[in-house]
Amino acid sequence: MILLEVHNRIIEELLTTQIETFLRKEKLVEIKTDVVDFDGALYHITSSRDKPFNVSIKLKFYRDIEQYGTDEVLRREYGDLLVTPLEGYNVTLSLDFNNQLPKGDTNEAWLPLVRKIAMLKRNCFAAVFEKYFEFQSKQEPTTGNHKRAVIHYRDDETMYVDASSDRVIVIFSTVFKDADDNIIGRVFMEVSRTLVYKQEPTTGNHKRAVIHYRDDETMYVDASSDRVIVIFSTVFKDADDNIIGRVFMEEFKERRRQFQQAPQVIVSYRTPPEELKDMPDARTGDNIGYLTFVLFPRHTKAAARDNTINLIHTLRNYFHYHIKCCKAHLHAHMRHKTNEFLRRLQLARPEVKKNFRRGATNAAGDAPAGLE
Repeated sequence: MILLEVHNRIIEELLTTQIETFLRKEKLVEIKTDVVDFDGALYHITSSRDKPFNVSIKLKFYRDIEQYGTDEVLRREYGDLLVTPLEGYNVTLSLDFNNQLPKGDTNEAWLPLVRKIAMLKRNCFAAVFEKYFEFQSKQEPTTGNHKRAVIHYRDDETMYVDASSDRVIVIFSTVFKDADDNIIGRVFMEVSRTLVYKQEPTTGNHKRAVIHYRDDETMYVDASSDRVIVIFSTVFKDADDNIIGRVFMEEFKERRRQFQQAPQVIVSYRTPPEELKDMPDARTGDNIGYLTFVLFPRHTKAAARDNTINLIHTLRNYFHYHIKCCKAHLHAHMRHKTNEFLRRLQLARPEVKKNFRRGATNAAGDAPAGLE
């Protein structure tokens, strides 16, 4: 299994090409394109000879995450690259090659900036996690007045993130689109059922973050004195996704036995976990799944924080990406087996012998009688 990149490669490659062209003092290629990313993210990219390189992003859930300090995080990361958003978009970055490009003799001088711009979506997501990591690091007792993060990251799947002082819990709801997904997904999720964990009553004054990062999926984030809880809801769109998805979810339990330093993972099907019992809008159904991640101080400390954010915010995409890969592998294997069976049947087919009757000829080689 592979980890998905946290940056957008199309943005990175386009910007790298434009900068290299500019440094060679060649004419810049005019760019005007739209790029679609995971979670319904839409980028609009423009660049020309006499205008800056502009990247705008539109997120359906931006209003959900904005209240957790997204604007402050973006100002910290991008500074004067941040400009007034393009109409219809949430954030716009503008890079003037003449004035804002880092100086240096090698590309190592400006490549970090290119990567940072390509991580725009990740940095929008980062604010909610950083906020709840801070709640945890300060060991603020929770009182139930803080908001759990609820992110509807798909039309019918949700991610929930909650936090306490020593962990962050992430719960995904997921929809299994077909019967096979439902079966395999439930197998994955059932493996971790014995790890069921109930959060102690919250006693702090912060609200649980609720991020609707897809139209039908939400992320919840909450914190207590010893943990941060992140909950993703996810929807399995078809039965095959449901089956395979549950198999994957159950695998988390087995993996944690090998890696004791990994976050605790709690899996639930059909109904929300205990942490969401006070959330009336949490989805239920046979094709709904919840993934809860309990993050402890070792995961949220300053040295590990960025890596934790990189991994946790791509969890839903990572999960469904590998469901699709598994289905593709199964389909390819079935096609291979079908071709093999057809080949064997062809080899087993009896050969038909054809009999030809030849007419007798006379010694002179004349045609037989009656054929003149």
